[in-house]
Amino acid sequence: MGSYQVLQGDCRDTLKSLEDGAVNCIVTSPPYFQRRDYENENQIGLEKNPDDYIESLISVFAECHRVLADDGVLWVNITDTYINKRMMLIPHRFVIAMEAWGWIARQDIIWSKRNPMPEPVKDRCTRSHEYIFMFVKNRKYWFDSTALCEEGIIQIDNRMNKGRIEYDLKWSYEGDTQPSFIQRSFVDLNGKRNKRSVWHVSTSKSNEGHYAIYPAELIEPCILSSCPKGGIVLDPFGGSGTTAAVAIKHNRNAIMCELNPNYIKGMKSRIKHITGLSINVGEDLNASFDEWFGD
Repeated sequence: MGSYQVLQGDCRDTLKSLEDGAVNCIVTSPPYFQRRDYENENQIGLEKNPDDYIESLISVFAECHRVLADDGVLWVNITDTYINKRMMLIPHRFVIAMEAWGWIARQDIIWSKRNPMPEPVKDRCTRSHEYIFMFVKNRKYWFDSTALCEEGIIQIDNRMNKGRIEYDLKWSYEGDTQPSFIQRSFVDLNGKRNKRSVWHVSTSKSNEGHYAIYPAELIEPCILSSCPKGGIVLDPFGGSGTTAAVAIKHNRNAIMCELNPNYIKGMKSRIKHITGLSINVGEDLNASFDEWFGD
């Protein structure tokens, strides 16, 4: 079972206490642009314009780049904002700025919400998705693709099945000609296939006092695929503690940075809700905080 520690304060300062390459994986969701006031003078998200907001984020993820292992992976959940009927294109600006700084943008994931919030709009569609961006430092990185496998749809064609692999197939019709198989993806003999880039996950409801909580189901694939057991997951915007809870549940350790002390107090209940365990802030079930870094 894993453990977690909390660094209270502005993450742009608290991250400096971590050593280079100290964490295996980073999973986080920064405050969205002009969406909520967390009533703290050091908060990110209420900048006057998108450029200043992106600059604030880059200052955080520059420090994240330093503390992430060379073979580590960063996952960032972020969404857009409408102002005066105009999309601010925040996710797109963010990715371009991260690439310009030096990160490698590996993939964009669409979080398709099964239960999106209704919007009182009649001149556009209701938004039902957010983005999760996957970044890496180098072309080679630690990644367990089997942790992302999902159930495949198997239709066996005896002509193609050699006992080694089966295919996820569909019929294709060309006019009046006979139907033929088209290969869509490889499915192993256990009926699994590689996870797709659209993740259908319901939003999370919580009473931990935090209004922007992502669901545990959303980030489980991120942690399982990008952090080995016993490794360390970092969340520079710790919030309610969902990242720590998922890490602990799956035998990883977590470091949480959080500006608001009230949210830190609520982390224990969130972790208990997800893991079923009662863990105090800073309590270590395996090793001391210093032992994580070999001190």
